[in-house]
Amino acid sequence: MRSNPCSLADDHFKIQAEESLHLAVSESGQVLGPGAKLLVAFSGGPDSTALLAFASCLASELEIDLQACHVNHKLRGAESDADEEFCRNLCQEWKIPFHVESFEFDGDPATISENDLRNRRYEGISKVANEIGSTLCLTGHTMDDQVETMLFRLFRGTGPSGLLGIKHVRKTPEGVLIVRPLLSMRRRDCVNYLQRLGLEARRDSSNDDTSYSRNYIRNKVMPLIEDRFAGFVERIENFRKLLEGDEDLLRCLSEDAVCELRDPDERLTRHLQTDAYCWNLDQFNELPLSLRRRVLYQTLRDLKIEHDYQRIESLLDLIDADGSGALSLNDSWEVRIFRGEVIWRRRQKFADEEGADENDGGPDEIEGIEPSSARVLGSNLKEGTNLLLRLGLSMRIEKLDEPLAAISFPSARELQIVVDLSQIGDLELLQFRQRKPGDHIQPLGMCNSVRLKKYLHTHKSTETLSFSGKTLVLSNESEVLWVPGCGISQRIAVRERATHKITISKIAPDRVTFC
Repeated sequence: MRSNPCSLADDHFKIQAEESLHLAVSESGQVLGPGAKLLVAFSGGPDSTALLAFASCLASELEIDLQACHVNHKLRGAESDADEEFCRNLCQEWKIPFHVESFEFDGDPATISENDLRNRRYEGISKVANEIGSTLCLTGHTMDDQVETMLFRLFRGTGPSGLLGIKHVRKTPEGVLIVRPLLSMRRRDCVNYLQRLGLEARRDSSNDDTSYSRNYIRNKVMPLIEDRFAGFVERIENFRKLLEGDEDLLRCLSEDAVCELRDPDERLTRHLQTDAYCWNLDQFNELPLSLRRRVLYQTLRDLKIEHDYQRIESLLDLIDADGSGALSLNDSWEVRIFRGEVIWRRRQKFADEEGADENDGGPDEIEGIEPSSARVLGSNLKEGTNLLLRLGLSMRIEKLDEPLAAISFPSARELQIVVDLSQIGDLELLQFRQRKPGDHIQPLGMCNSVRLKKYLHTHKSTETLSFSGKTLVLSNESEVLWVPGCGISQRIAVRERATHKITISKIAPDRVTFC
């Protein structure tokens, strides 16, 4: 017979977990009291075993109907079944009703993702919760899980909201409230609590498999960091709390900005009803860059469009352009810039209406909105002749071996320059592209970089090249090196020797325009 979990009723672990649970439940508008049904997700590991021990004692004190759910993925053969048996026996000793959800996976188990397993677990937990009439389920996630999640998202790529990590409370699609009362405690706190109770837990051997990203972070990355920076988990959690407060503020500000911007345009809604939004371009650009990104993020999310970093930057790039243009977001939605407006519109809706009535006026008949024009993507350049067919240009990058005195230097405002490329690293990283938000240049003769937008404003020229309303520039990964027809960067100015001559020639004059 194992120890009674209530033998340490005043244990600091129980007190802290209970405070966290009551706070989360009360904020969700629910009450923990006599007759309430509470489900615990019980894997048999140290975290969930400590959670069940705490919940068992709490249920006895508050007369709560406590039940446990174990999800058996059947991926580790006899070991999985032994975990289930351990959980069943412990619940039987503590007189806790026990439920099991088992899943059979088709194909090679090695192809199953962590996300698939997590979705199956919550699917099973929600099913049991609905069957027993419980709207509240506890899981044993700890602060270690929180930091592992933050690191995983950071390494994979995420924005500030992704670094908020695991929520203390979330609701499943089935309406079950998932509460994590141990998020303020470390994994070792759970182990120590079990030791004080004289309890043991199961160990999942799959947690040693570092082919799973989370296990790699847990077993390889975090021990190295903690060895050098003791207490880093707690400091990361403090950072997360500060970020959470900032995110709440910015979320409110961005929601207000979206409401101010998103007024359906009467001219478009004759055709689309609620299938178009029209923003004032200047009003959007007056927002701070952080809010512009968040407004785009929220709009994409609301329209159920993939809202990754690259798509948001592409939208900023489009909206920041000096002219008109369009960007297809998916099969259903596109964004157009026209006459000082940012127009979001549903493409499929237009197609349906065009097919229904040829005289109804399609999308490109609405006050002169033109079809999408091609957008330039910066392609890596190389020594020799580079054909930029979409631009109707060719660019020749010619290596120079002549003495400096023998070289004829053209004006930087021409479409030919003589430069020193020895200080910029790999030449294959050179790109000829449209300018984009955030571009910087170190102007000739200056020690510091400035925003390209400011540089173009103070170095106005009628000879700069543009495509689809956007100035064309030569750049590497980090900065603009040449604005043809305007000027070059100090970074490639000739000091002791010239290494290359770069010449731009038109092969289709009607495609590129002079600003």
